[in-house]
Amino acid sequence: MKKNKLEILDCKEYDIEEIFQIVSASGSIFLKCVLDNVIVGYIMARQVFDEVDIINVAIKKDCRAMGLGSKMMEKILSLSDNISIYSLEVRESNIPAIGLYEKFGFKRIGIRKNYYQSPKEDGLIMVRSNRC
Repeated sequence: MKKNKLEILDCKEYDIEEIFQIVSASGSIFLKCVLDNVIVGYIMARQVFDEVDIINVAIKKDCRAMGLGSKMMEKILSLSDNISIYSLEVRESNIPAIGLYEKFGFKRIGIRKNYYQSPKEDGLIMVRSNRC
C-alpha cells in the first residue's frame, strides 16, 4: 500500500487561483471593488441555505471614506431576495465599520470575547434579519 505524502503549508500568492476554485464551489461569495481598474477592496461571505455570514470586508487605507464600503454592502445585500439573515463580526474599536453596518440595518446582538488577535480585542456580533 502506497503512503500519500501530506503537507500543511502556508498559502503563497501563486496558490490563490486554485484555492479560489475550491472555495467558490462551496457556497462562498467573493466580490471585489475596482476603482480606475485597480482592486481597492473586497468582501468575502459564505451562504448556507437562507443565511449569509459576511467573513471579511476590506478597503485599502487610502481609499476609505469614499463610500466604497457602502457600495459593496449594497451589492452583497442585493444578490438574493431569498436571504433571511446576514451576520458578521466586527472589532469593537472599528467605529466606522460599525456605523456602516448599522446604516444597512445590522443590529448588535452579542460579543465574542477575544475574537480578534494582534491586537487582542472583542468582536461585536451583528445581524440583519429580513424576516417579517
